[in-house]
Amino acid sequence: MITVGILLDHRAYRKLQSGRTGNERVRLYKKAGQRLGIKLLYMSLTDIHLRRRKATGLSHNGNHYLRITQTVPKVIHNRAFPSGGLERRRLWSLNQISYVFNSQNRYSKYRIHRLLQQNSGLNQHLPASRSYSRRDLRAMMEIYDTLFIKPQRGSIGRGIMRIRRMKGERWRWTLRTSRGSQSLSKKAIMHKVQQIVGHQPYMIQKGIELASYQGRPYDIRVSVQRGQDGKWQITGMVGKVARKGSHVTNVAKGGTVKSCEQLFRHSRLPVQATQARVAGVSLEIANYLGRKLYRLADIGLDVGLNREGEPYFIEMNCRDQRYSFAKAGLMRTFYRTYENPLRYAAYVARRR
Repeated sequence: MITVGILLDHRAYRKLQSGRTGNERVRLYKKAGQRLGIKLLYMSLTDIHLRRRKATGLSHNGNHYLRITQTVPKVIHNRAFPSGGLERRRLWSLNQISYVFNSQNRYSKYRIHRLLQQNSGLNQHLPASRSYSRRDLRAMMEIYDTLFIKPQRGSIGRGIMRIRRMKGERWRWTLRTSRGSQSLSKKAIMHKVQQIVGHQPYMIQKGIELASYQGRPYDIRVSVQRGQDGKWQITGMVGKVARKGSHVTNVAKGGTVKSCEQLFRHSRLPVQATQARVAGVSLEIANYLGRKLYRLADIGLDVGLNREGEPYFIEMNCRDQRYSFAKAGLMRTFYRTYENPLRYAAYVARRR
């Protein structure tokens, strides 16, 4: 029987036996492992003995977990964010003795855009983007009416600013919702943005007039994963709708989930053709980044649609929490997002 390691954050690992692992639905790994005949070892970076090539972890046996020590599994699915330099070094060393896929799961948003810009076939699906500087902000304000200024390493929509040209020389600055927006001069806008950015790495991105649902913009979360043949596939897609007055679609920031079919029909977009367009662009992105980034195998892409239904890449998530599928009632798809990484792990284990 193949053994696959599931590398968890220490907090989720500690709560594994109680079942309170938050958004990490470990029970679905268990279900998939039983179905596929794969033994799972749940691990934490703190309990891996690199010199001895041993790992102490938890293995489910019947109705409870057993703490066991065994040889480090040949294949490990990384679901942990290393905290600090020591854990990052331990993860790097673990990569030398095991095939850890998604071993790096935090990338600069701007770096990903720069990589994709090197693919001429994808340029039409990328909003114009630059690394933040006052000079580049001023230059892009001369060209575009709407801009987003976002942290290069932010998550769940934190810190994303939107500025929009109004009549005359005024601009509308918004951090989260329209209730907190301000009308400012160009000079004041630039000062306001600089105050928030400080010395942190931010990026500037042209605003796309996204398709909307009942007046609220939406985008599509696309789960793209390698499967049992090692090839990228679309596991599922679901819509994320911003809350009223907000420009951020993240569910953790008050966004809601809807089926793509419901959203596309509301926007008067052809359902099957639009789904195929989003899937095609997502697969092209995954295949390209999979050749550029080390052992990438499980990602969630945010893809926006303009009002004509043309897809635009927004960002990539390398530790997709997947719960949008569960909130939309797409339980079969939700389960498959946990099963496919195990299918891929079994494929890699056989080849190794």
